[in-house]
Amino acid sequence: MQKMLRIFLRRIKLLTRYDLEYLVRLILSGEESLGCVPLEYIELFIENVSERLGEEVAAQVKNCYNNSECPD
Repeated sequence: MQKMLRIFLRRIKLLTRYDLEYLVRLILSGEESLGCVPLEYIELFIENVSERLGEEVAAQVKNCYNNSECPD
């Protein structure tokens, strides 16, 4: 795993449950966009969400990612 991916994974694992839930709420409400996040990072994020908040929430986050676009 690349160094930057390891750092990213470590940082999201350090988020408290409250902070992770808050971030997920922003994503699901559209206040936070995932459109420009590289796939490798999203996969790690969604896996972490699944482990900590459940598969249903992770599926919702994945759906938001799949429906988002990175502005030019």
